[in-house]
Amino acid sequence: MATGRWVRADEELPPVSVPKGFQVLPRRWVVERTFAWLGMFRRLSKDYEFLLETSEAMIYLAMIQIMLKCLGKHAHNLTT
Repeated sequence: MATGRWVRADEELPPVSVPKGFQVLPRRWVVERTFAWLGMFRRLSKDYEFLLETSEAMIYLAMIQIMLKCLGKHAHNLTT
């Protein structure tokens, strides 16, 4: 099992402790939630774009739309 560091061939690696069972990773849900939000945009679901810059721009546009929608909900709650 790789430990993420270089070692000489004659050097022995210490044993790696692997936790048993299900372990919740901290704040992973934030990344998963963001990917789920981006998955709702049809243009991002397939690799239609020829240039990487265009794909990046589409991700920015999708996130802008998500943030505006969220800010709109909060603004509506503040005015009522």
